[in-house]
Amino acid sequence: MSKYHVGQVLWFAQYTKTVQVTKTCPICYGNKKVHLTLGNGDVLEVPCEHCRYNGLGEPQGTVKVWEHGTAPRQVTITKVIEETQVSGTKTEYRQNCDCLAEDLLFVAEEAAMVKCQELFREAEETETCKLKTMESYVKNAGYHLEAAARARREVASHEAMAARCTEKAR
Repeated sequence: MSKYHVGQVLWFAQYTKTVQVTKTCPICYGNKKVHLTLGNGDVLEVPCEHCRYNGLGEPQGTVKVWEHGTAPRQVTITKVIEETQVSGTKTEYRQNCDCLAEDLLFVAEEAAMVKCQELFREAEETETCKLKTMESYVKNAGYHLEAAARARREVASHEAMAARCTEKAR
């Protein structure tokens, strides 16, 4: 026996309008810099890479993020297809929307709002994962420390060469 019947009205939670909003940077919290503690205890202050516009210019202290809205949508079951298989009966539902049967809810809008909140949490978790994978301060600081050490060696080398040249010119 099928869970739903033709003509039954159910609810489905869907994404609605998506808007871009400006928020305080979740990495530097608006300070535009990050403190990095090295293994030897030294603390470096580096510009926040996360709130730089496309990685260019100075950190802004804010980032632009997409916020997803959700709302319940009423759907009607238009067709029920039951198919007997070796593993049991498979039931498929057709409705007037592109949604999965397991996402349909019996109870009116209150139940759909619960699902909307779940969808919103999923979107936020996805955004948080993106933030975590984008951060590579240790790598950036290591690169800049190596570049600074290389530059100091080059300066010392060039100063020594300049001193030799000045000595020979006398």
